[in-house]
Amino acid sequence: MQRIATAEPQFSIVTIETTQYSRGFFERFRFVVERVVPGGFAPGFDLIEIELDLSWYRFGVSRKK
Repeated sequence: MQRIATAEPQFSIVTIETTQYSRGFFERFRFVVERVVPGGFAPGFDLIEIELDLSWYRFGVSRKK
């Protein structure tokens, strides 16, 4: 993420749609859950929308609360 944050300054947030099964992986990298849709992909596969504020990687602080 550090490489994306410094190489692409026009981007401030990364948004990913994933499932509950990989949610924890992304949370380890400071992604924050923004929305959960139960069964959003298929029965038993929730749609989890997660976001990463790249300002943390650029400035060491997050602009989101």
